[in-house]
Amino acid sequence: MIKYLKFDSDILGVKCGRINHPNDINIAHQKKYRFLTAKIDSQKIDLVNNFIEYGGTLIDTEIVFAKPKYLNLNKFRVSDIKIKRTRGIDQHTAIKFAKLFTHSRFFKDIQIQKSQAGTLWENSIINHFREQKNYICFNDGEEVGFIIEKTHKSISEIFLIGVLQNYQGRGVGKEMISVYENGLGEGIKTLTVETQISNYSAQRLYIECGYRPLSYRHIIHVWL
Repeated sequence: MIKYLKFDSDILGVKCGRINHPNDINIAHQKKYRFLTAKIDSQKIDLVNNFIEYGGTLIDTEIVFAKPKYLNLNKFRVSDIKIKRTRGIDQHTAIKFAKLFTHSRFFKDIQIQKSQAGTLWENSIINHFREQKNYICFNDGEEVGFIIEKTHKSISEIFLIGVLQNYQGRGVGKEMISVYENGLGEGIKTLTVETQISNYSAQRLYIECGYRPLSYRHIIHVWL
């Protein structure tokens, strides 16, 4: 099964899709797809190897962290910042936050130009701020951090979180997560967040906030 990715296609200028099995590659080729991506559970190593045999590249590995909602809802406080729920973000702020994600899989793919990878992140942040529940962190009126939240039934996911470099290590990320968690509805039972296996600072933040590794997924890119 192939899921057409319109957003990626518009930015990269080629037909992009998401697949779950290497058998879909031939079908994608017939349908004139140029770029495919897949996320495979790390325990399915044979499937990963099959993708590689079909010409896929192992771009990255991500960790999924999770915790029960009731666990460790600490209230961290940083005196000089304010956090509020918002919808919408301007282009300048989106560009500023997009620069936090240069470790992402799009920047690791040598066939994707750095300018295209940056544009992907800028537009992704703008689009998700229109559609999702979000928090912005301010210091003296300047946007210094954000959280984008996604909810599906009883699961709430920190889809994206970022703190400007000058404010990292000061507890801003912890306070944003605390505000986000304490603002969740009664129906939420589980909290999740993902990050790259190489992003040690993010892993440390999530662990200190009570999250624990749940699973690992390999990210595959296939160019046709």
